[in-house]
Amino acid sequence: MKTLIVYYSFEGNTRYAARLLAEKLDAETLELEPVKDYPRGKASKFVFGGAAASFSATPELKPYVCQPEKYDLVILGSPVWASRVAPPMNTFLKSIDLRQSRVAAFACCAGGSTERLFAALEKQVGTLTERASFLNPASHQEAAEKEAARFAAALLHA
Repeated sequence: MKTLIVYYSFEGNTRYAARLLAEKLDAETLELEPVKDYPRGKASKFVFGGAAASFSATPELKPYVCQPEKYDLVILGSPVWASRVAPPMNTFLKSIDLRQSRVAAFACCAGGSTERLFAALEKQVGTLTERASFLNPASHQEAAEKEAARFAAALLHA
């Protein structure tokens, strides 16, 4: 099964999860990178990032090539910002139509629910084949490994 993992990572957690999944699924990855990054200060990242997510911002991204029709499965990965998809993923989803593709998703969070993020993704791409939630995977590696294994097995047997 030819698989592409498209993700945005702000602090490295989503990148860590994407790499775990890519290894388990022998998948290619595409990391979305905004032209102008978000502030890294503790408070400012929540204020600016949260506001951008709340308003469904679509920041300009560095150039990339994506041809979803070449893949059997596209996996979307995003950190949870204000219970929503991170803005760079909004930009990607506005530029690529995945409604005819088989799509799964994973979300990384520091706590709280990922359900609102998954519901928003389903409005944009249709039904998700499978979902995975990671709690700070870079610092909770054993739990991340288990969730990645569960998610990969579910996708391979679907």
